Amino acid sequence: MNIKTILAMIFALLVGIGGTSAYFYFQRINNALNAPPVPPARIAEIPKNETPNVPVADTKNPPVQKVAPVAKGSLKEEDLVLGGISYGASIEAVRAAHGEPYKIENKHKWHGNAPVAVYDYMNLFDLYVVDNVVRCIKVDDLNGLGTNKNIAVGSTADDLIAAYGSPNLRDKDKIVYYVENNPSLGIMFEMDMGFVEEIRVGVLK
Repeated sequence: MNIKTILAMIFALLVGIGGTSAYFYFQRINNALNAPPVPPARIAEIPKNETPNVPVADTKNPPVQKVAPVAKGSLKEEDLVLGGISYGASIEAVRAAHGEPYKIENKHKWHGNAPVAVYDYMNLFDLYVVDNVVRCIKVDDLNGLGTNKNIAVGSTADDLIAAYGSPNLRDKDKIVYYVENNPSLGIMFEMDMGFVEEIRVGVLK
């Protein structure tokens, strides 16, 4: 086989491959041009009298939130402070800090029939003193003097619960917290229209 024959065969082969490729290429173009149109995607229509099935928050019955119960208030003896004066303070220390009282009233019957002297610091507090020791502090003036948890005359019942938790005793006009294991000591709040009217700290019974 001479060189001319080989070249002729290569030329024919190339022409054949190119023609075949060209045939398929033009066939694809023709199919694309003559293909039927593709219909647009349909979107489901919701009838006017129906609502879409989308979850909605239930505002009438919201989920219940679990709240830890408030423990009953149980005081320590060191919590018995009112107006900066502690249960068990000496009357000499009070006099050194606040001077002499407006008046002193001696009573012969108090809790347990013990004789008591009531030191009246006008517009501040009253101190019930037995054997020169403060056994009870009372505040009934709107003077800002409060407990060690900042409850004073004018505070609300909600303020009390937030500060001390659930009381040991509650009726329409009293909220009481006792010292643990000693219900004769504690803090008593006299209430009026939901507000603290009087506070007593120390001996309650």
